[in-house]
Amino acid sequence: MIEMALRRPGVRVCVVDRQTVSAIETALEEAIARQGRLDGVVVVQRLTGAGTGELEACDAGLWDEAVVRPLRETFKATRAAVDAFLGEGTAGRLVHVLLGARESARLAGDDDLPFATLVDGVLALVRSTAREYGRRGIACNLVVAGHGVVSLDTEVSTAVGFFASEDSAFVTGEVLHTGTSSR
Repeated sequence: MIEMALRRPGVRVCVVDRQTVSAIETALEEAIARQGRLDGVVVVQRLTGAGTGELEACDAGLWDEAVVRPLRETFKATRAAVDAFLGEGTAGRLVHVLLGARESARLAGDDDLPFATLVDGVLALVRSTAREYGRRGIACNLVVAGHGVVSLDTEVSTAVGFFASEDSAFVTGEVLHTGTSSR
């Protein structure tokens, strides 16, 4: 469904589910070879919600699995996309999508510390990337799909389509909440 929302004449976008960095790099290289260049990259992460709630219930192993590993993979995917744009010498739009996420603890009153930390960490990475590469024509934004949303439904696809299009050329470092997370 997301690919349909991104189909626009002359716009070349690569959509990748979070995988290994080598798989993401391969997908980007194949997309560039097939399309000539990339205008946008969409990185999708399906979150499992492995959090336990309060700090005292969270051990180091759970923290690594729920926060450290997904955040490291998000960093690597961001790096691969930015490298692809810079290597092509073109501007580009990077959109991260978190499916099944909850909003941060500050916004939702959620007591799931690992989950809230992961979402806030991805948002910090998105905003830092936007600041650092915005002057080079690379925009980076985030779509957070509500807890329980595990597919790229119409609402999520529309939000991603907006961030990946020229309609949002003036937007970078922002987050759009869709689904139950925003209600």
